[in-house]
Amino acid sequence: MIRLGCLCNVEEMSALAEAGYDFAETDAGVLYPRLDDEGFRQARRAVLAEPLYAEVVRASGLLGGTDGDEVELSYRDLFRRAALVGAKVLVVQAPTIGRVEHAEAWREAAEALGGLGEQAARVGLGVALAPGGSRNVAETLEEAWVLAEEAGHPAIGVAADLGVVGEVADIAAAGPAVKHVWLPLPRRYGGTVETTACLEALGELAELGYDGRVALAAEWAAIGDVAGELLDELRAYCQGGS
Repeated sequence: MIRLGCLCNVEEMSALAEAGYDFAETDAGVLYPRLDDEGFRQARRAVLAEPLYAEVVRASGLLGGTDGDEVELSYRDLFRRAALVGAKVLVVQAPTIGRVEHAEAWREAAEALGGLGEQAARVGLGVALAPGGSRNVAETLEEAWVLAEEAGHPAIGVAADLGVVGEVADIAAAGPAVKHVWLPLPRRYGGTVETTACLEALGELAELGYDGRVALAAEWAAIGDVAGELLDELRAYCQGGS
């Protein structure tokens, strides 16, 4: 069964749980990177007191060369803290190419991903590589998938956006390599994507056998008032309804 979540801040996780969602997706702030270990231990108590976990943590700039969030922690501390707050997947973005040749940037990214996989596996986490734009090493889901495969570690996979992928079957074809999926906010609930197409894409993903996490690609503050109604409709499509 697909588990449904939403982007939010740590302070909004209680509201997310009250609305019935299964997990939260947050930025790397949930790892409290500016605190020392003692400060983190204290902050972690408050996070673990929440009724659900931040199972997906975005650390977009972890591979460098991109405009994502910077995290001033060693890989070891990053993954250790992520595991300690209940995370299951770290999402990173394919780095920008910079001034080197594409082939060299690709090789460096594959090596860096392999290193992330080793660290992630030690604490039971996965790493989901998200494609970027034309300046990134991997621009499409297919390219991200190939790069993840070349990294050569089972902890490395991809993050897919249902609002970008042309065919939902392309996501299902990646199988276990799909570590995380985003669903755009349907227009009926304030988003920009046609509602029926958005919901049917979710339903098709479920029919094709995906049973991982799907997070609404919308900030909680934007959907709080309609969160319960939206969740009911999402669950209906996950179960083959319409």
